[in-house]
Amino acid sequence: MVCYDIYMDSKRLEAFTDGVFAIVVTLLVLDIKLPDGTTADNLENNIIHILPSLGTYFLSFLVVGLYWIFHHRASHYFKSSDTPVLWLNLVYLMFIALIPFSASMLSKFIYTPWAILFYGVNLLLITLSGWLIFLYLYRHKNLVQGEITPEIFRAQRHHYLKIAYLYAIGIISGFYLPRISIYIYVIVTLNLILGTLSTKFSWQRRIKNNTLGVSK
Repeated sequence: MVCYDIYMDSKRLEAFTDGVFAIVVTLLVLDIKLPDGTTADNLENNIIHILPSLGTYFLSFLVVGLYWIFHHRASHYFKSSDTPVLWLNLVYLMFIALIPFSASMLSKFIYTPWAILFYGVNLLLITLSGWLIFLYLYRHKNLVQGEITPEIFRAQRHHYLKIAYLYAIGIISGFYLPRISIYIYVIVTLNLILGTLSTKFSWQRRIKNNTLGVSK
């Protein structure tokens, strides 16, 4: 019988994850196409026709990029990865890989409740699966370089729950105020992007400081 080490170098996990993200962002742009029969005479009207596709592309690209940044930052502090982490990461990537489909549906049926619901649920599932990875790391500190303190854990729990709550509002609003749902998805994304530009409250930075013996 062949015995396998239950722990794996986290660099392999990061490489596989980067590959999936690269494929996903490539698939997003393939959905943007000018209608058949486009000529110089009707180009302006046809560009206006594909504006929902362009808007959904930009939003979805930013979403994918945002979650790639989150994963990229966190992966630098993985000391190693065990089998449950690999499976949790696969679930996370499964929902990431679904974004091109949900984005395509949203671009074709921009203010249709079920398209808004599907897109929102997709974002919600990515958020929740990301939270499960963090929760597992918190409970298995041997996989992390440094220490995830209770303070960091509470801050991240509040962060994830707030995002999930806003996505849930966007999903429900889609049946009554579709435009509001789209605005919520956009605002949450832009807010998270601004958050990545600030390292003041970065839990990854705090873990690094703990590893280096620096107190804040």
